[in-house]
Amino acid sequence: MYNKLQEIYIQGLQTIQQFSPNPDDITECQLDNQSNQIKFFSIEDLDITNSLLPCKSLYISQYYKNCALINAFNVLQSKIQFVKDIYEKTDNPYAVWLCDQGEWKIIIVNDKVPCITDINNSIHSVLQCDYQWPIIIEKAVAKLLGASYNSFNHLISHSIESFVYILFGSPITKIRINNIEDLKNLLDDKTSILYVELFQNSINNAYVIKSIQDQNEKVFVELQALNQQAIHNEGIMLKESNFLLSWNIIQIQTISQVHLNNNYQTFTFTMQKPIERKIPFEEHTYIYTFQIDEQINEDKSYWISICQRDFNFSASKQLTQIKYGLIRLLIFRNKKKGYELISESIDFTQNLYLKIELIKGQYTLLCQAEFYNLAYLSEEIKNLQQRLKLQIQAIKPPNIFDQNNQNEEKLKQLIISMIRQKSTNLNTLYEKDQGFPNVQKTSDKTKGFFYIYYENHGDTIFEDNIEFIHYENLIKYDTLKMDTKVKISIHPKDYLLILYKFDPRILLIQNDISFQYEINYNNKQSLLVQKKSLFEYMLSLKDPKYNQIKNPKISIKQHPRGVVLLFSNIALFPIVVECQLQLQNLKIYLNNLTLEGQKIKFQLNKKAHLFVFLNIEDPAIKTFNYKMNFTVQNKK
Repeated sequence: MYNKLQEIYIQGLQTIQQFSPNPDDITECQLDNQSNQIKFFSIEDLDITNSLLPCKSLYISQYYKNCALINAFNVLQSKIQFVKDIYEKTDNPYAVWLCDQGEWKIIIVNDKVPCITDINNSIHSVLQCDYQWPIIIEKAVAKLLGASYNSFNHLISHSIESFVYILFGSPITKIRINNIEDLKNLLDDKTSILYVELFQNSINNAYVIKSIQDQNEKVFVELQALNQQAIHNEGIMLKESNFLLSWNIIQIQTISQVHLNNNYQTFTFTMQKPIERKIPFEEHTYIYTFQIDEQINEDKSYWISICQRDFNFSASKQLTQIKYGLIRLLIFRNKKKGYELISESIDFTQNLYLKIELIKGQYTLLCQAEFYNLAYLSEEIKNLQQRLKLQIQAIKPPNIFDQNNQNEEKLKQLIISMIRQKSTNLNTLYEKDQGFPNVQKTSDKTKGFFYIYYENHGDTIFEDNIEFIHYENLIKYDTLKMDTKVKISIHPKDYLLILYKFDPRILLIQNDISFQYEINYNNKQSLLVQKKSLFEYMLSLKDPKYNQIKNPKISIKQHPRGVVLLFSNIALFPIVVECQLQLQNLKIYLNNLTLEGQKIKFQLNKKAHLFVFLNIEDPAIKTFNYKMNFTVQNKK
């Protein structure tokens, strides 16, 4: 079995030898069978060959209607050696290697499988295929997920990737390929399997990319489907379940890449003892130190994966799809003075895979996992969802991770190291004009954070006041709430970090990990008290730039990053406003507005107001322009 540590492999063989089948245990896996049409028979009673060969006619089970697993079988059999690798024992009791949340396990099942009988009393498996191996592996997966075929029948998640990971245990990344030569190079490399997911006959299918072909001066990609019925309707059929599809179609798709890592070893452990915060959502922070020894082999690549079990499989206890939290992973190289960030920004909402090159030295791994919507989960699923496993694949992966130095102070040191490393002349300001030439202020957004960082190298106390005039999807790191006004004081020869982070609860309603903000700074303390709010300031403008309509009153203010529009309903009844915008180098920042092209539509209740922000799209272009036309409807 590839990618298994020898110790795990030996333990698996011992498990097989010690296994004693129970003759009274007919099914091993539960099955809801209200119609009583499905019964369990020995797979040896079926007219199906026990050969480890590619199955070109995999059809969806007659018991459950989700086809994610058989699509994963299609990916698995594209290199039939991998079927042979996970199929450890090919007779009763059968033994199959499966990857459970990054950890390889041997799953032993007997020969009893769900079947139906036709009018001629012939017995057929509910999973239609040419060979026995898909039926046995299906049973092993059912046993892994909870000893129940109902895990398939009630499956909420339709993730093919989840099953592919169970079968391969290898990192799976999403890529876009715009150049046919890049695709050719990946296929020639033979270190990964590429597949693309497309809808056909209202089913999401995984088509394995096999080769590139030219026909009549057109470029086509050869794909492998589950069966002939699953061939894409725009495809050109070849032999069996293979077909050609135009490169123009593939070019615009997201491709899944299964990294095989054939010569790598795997080390997996359960992450423990996190720094925990529980209001208003749960946040777990892990800080591990590990050592990379000198390597003789030239391959210095490491795959570091944070694995979270897809508990949408447990749908018999779950009525709605589980929304996963945000997982963030950063890798630092330990230096004599501080830390050096060496990884890119990695944010995922379930399994996370990072490829990185590491040389001899000591490193620190920082992982933050955020969980929300917990009120809708059972206590069992809630606890299991928060159990993360760290998997490392390499020629010689490290197997000792020191977690004894997990504390807020070290977390702060890591974040400050990242900020100092990312600081440039573009985002660092000196308070010379305000009489503080030795105070520098750095602000930027990076790795899911927004920060304001001060260093006071002077001999006097520096005070500053910060006010957010606009923000979206941000919360303060230490309180997990949003404070729009912050007063700070920094003593001489000291520093201060004010840290904000992306609010992960936004992922309940959208998949985009992004935030926006507009800030005013004022280091003259008295002015902050006298300063008007943005609403009061906009209303006080003497000459609104749009006065063609009386209601709503429209106040306009241009600023270095765009335009702010304030709509104020001065009537005692609601109104509906439609605004047609012609924008040049500006984009609409939506805030619960209905957008149709460049037209926005909204309702204002009596005496209500609404801000609309037009942000500069390309800061490199210094000019921008806009035109507006309005239609107003009274709702008396």
